[in-house]
Amino acid sequence: MSGWRLPQLPASTPPPAQEQRLNKLANEGKLPRLAFSVKETAEILGLGHITIYRLLERGLLRSSLALRRKLISKAEIERFLKETSRDDY
Repeated sequence: MSGWRLPQLPASTPPPAQEQRLNKLANEGKLPRLAFSVKETAEILGLGHITIYRLLERGLLRSSLALRRKLISKAEIERFLKETSRDDY
């Protein structure tokens, strides 16, 4: 085999202002939450955790596929609420 190697990708760095803001939040222990566990999602929505699992099974709510435990993004919770809201009240 010839000396073929994968090309090196440049490191992804956030803009300086964003990096400073994230560093400040990290130092204060206040990083914004991007995803929640099934239990936390249940608490946020005022439902039981079994109901959250049922919503996941039915495809009404989606979780991350990257980890062994299910994480539901903040954006997914907001999407679920928006799409399932009734306008007749």
